[in-house]
Amino acid sequence: MRTGRWRDTPNQRYHCRSCDKWFNDKTGTIFQDTRLPLRVWFFVAFMLQFKVSILEISKTVGINYKSAFHMVKRLRSTVYGKNISDKLRGVVEMDEAYVKAGSKGKKELNREARKRGLKTKGRGTYDTDKVPVIAIVERGGGLSIQPHRNVKSKVVLKRYLRDIDPDAVVYTDDYVSYNILPDDKHESVNHAIGEYSKGGGVHINTVEAEFSIYRPWMATFRGVSKKNLYLYTAHYQFIRLNREMNPLVECSLW
Repeated sequence: MRTGRWRDTPNQRYHCRSCDKWFNDKTGTIFQDTRLPLRVWFFVAFMLQFKVSILEISKTVGINYKSAFHMVKRLRSTVYGKNISDKLRGVVEMDEAYVKAGSKGKKELNREARKRGLKTKGRGTYDTDKVPVIAIVERGGGLSIQPHRNVKSKVVLKRYLRDIDPDAVVYTDDYVSYNILPDDKHESVNHAIGEYSKGGGVHINTVEAEFSIYRPWMATFRGVSKKNLYLYTAHYQFIRLNREMNPLVECSLW
């Protein structure tokens, strides 16, 4: 294999004898076609392990906000849909929470300005700017959390088939959409009558505790667009699944 250098740049490039094409160290990675050095990308990835805003990243690294925004979005896209563990097993809890997130930018706002607080009644949907986020937690194990357009039965069933082992026992609340889960592998608690736990350890306190961490984490990113909520949630899941690693000691996970 012959080697050479790009003209007017310090990047090493390589020549493939099979396809007769040239490539460099960034080819075939998320860093392909980017002009910023890899050390900048690695430093931004390191900062993302903490709750750092894009504005703070742009100031620290010394790049403009738009560049920092696209860097962060590309890095978050790499962990979207990446489940570190296999299907969740044993005792699994499933629940949903609702995140207030609307459209941002003049091109997206084809409506009148909404009232403060998004004080809409009832369960939310993507279209009403209260995006449902379904979390599935294995007791003492993994986590799968993802936003959806709604919490209809077909959405619940899709998540069950994708993320939960068929032999696992699933605990939920009594929301009607969860009735689609197999009767012999599903039990629920009725919060409406003050029932939060039943005999045999039937409760969803673990997944509710996860949401108590997720909500404050999301609150640090003020004004999240609902179009990008899936990236922020994937970022959160990635950090939670690797929370036992010390980011100051271990190499960057990105």
